[in-house]
Amino acid sequence: MPTILSRCLIAIVCCVCFALPRVALAEPAPLYFLALSDIHFDPFVTCYRHKAKSCSLIKRLAKAPASQWAALFSEADVDEPRYREDTNYVLLKKNLKEAKLAAAENHVDFVMVLGDTRGHNFRRYYRKYTGDKSHAGFQSFVKKTLTFVNSELSATFADTNVFMVTGNNDTYSRDYQSVPHGDFFRDMGALWSSLIINPRDRAAMRRQFAVAGYYAVDVPKHDSLRLIVLNSVLFSKKSSGKASEKAAQKQLDWLQGQLKEAKKRKQRVFIALHIPPKLDAYATHRWRLFTLQQFWQEKFLVGFDRVITPFHSRIVSIFSGHLHYDWEQSLAIGDDQHVRVMGAPSVSPIFGNDPGFKVYHYDPVNGDIDDFYTYTYPVRGRGTWSIEHVYNLLNKKK
Repeated sequence: MPTILSRCLIAIVCCVCFALPRVALAEPAPLYFLALSDIHFDPFVTCYRHKAKSCSLIKRLAKAPASQWAALFSEADVDEPRYREDTNYVLLKKNLKEAKLAAAENHVDFVMVLGDTRGHNFRRYYRKYTGDKSHAGFQSFVKKTLTFVNSELSATFADTNVFMVTGNNDTYSRDYQSVPHGDFFRDMGALWSSLIINPRDRAAMRRQFAVAGYYAVDVPKHDSLRLIVLNSVLFSKKSSGKASEKAAQKQLDWLQGQLKEAKKRKQRVFIALHIPPKLDAYATHRWRLFTLQQFWQEKFLVGFDRVITPFHSRIVSIFSGHLHYDWEQSLAIGDDQHVRVMGAPSVSPIFGNDPGFKVYHYDPVNGDIDDFYTYTYPVRGRGTWSIEHVYNLLNKKK
């Protein structure tokens, strides 16, 4: 007959045996993240709205440090946003306020900003409203503009990692011009890395970004997931110069190394970039089917295809901006493989679109983006945000 002590030991062993599988089989936590794109912040809006030949606001901004810009804008840039214009101070504040609420409500793990933080026609407006034609003055004003937007992002997502992507308007030079190892990548590496919470990730981003605007980090709290941020401006048809071409090829080689490392570590991969490789640009919005728009140089499309094809099963999705609309397509790679490409709406309403942003849900169990919410702000509407679209592949009710 078992003694009382032996019965207790058997009971303890059974409890441990039954408890251990429960711990081992625990499902990984779901992941929510938010995407902003094409902010195109334009400090010149009030100047050209009032057809000013000389703009006192811009002159004050040029003299003031970026830390004082919010106070200056709150006095002078007070009009409601308009279609066919880039993002003014009022729209920036509206968008970030709503994004902050959405981030809190959905408990987002991180934020992507998918490129083009700076407004359009920046150099022309700067010269017109300051009278300054120097490159040093222009570069200083761009840097302060991006520093101001960075501070607004930091205040909005104070406890959340923000990962920035380089867009074609994000430059100290003309649009689409990247200068590898140049001032812009050095300065933005220092500035944008401040939005990353973990010191090690912050240092890694800053070091990698200084090369030519690309970097990779493990997703915070989800180390089975790798975020690879590319500078697709280097691949663009509008990019030129031997230095950019060399940097583009170096980026492809780096991407291949990152994907090999992710495979070795059994990680899934998010790829974030600004300019998508190619797509049927009009299939959704203008109903002109079979119109293929190719944004990259052919040799880099071929190179990208070659690099990602062996790893396509590990790539969850490519996230893109640039088009200012909400869209999704499947990118054909190799002979019969596909990778999902998901676009985000712009903050800027310059192309007649409503400003917006997206919240995505990633399910680590099935390894897919299985849900997203698109938030939109009708510029001519009642001034209230709405969830325009809820997409759910699994037909699950939230």
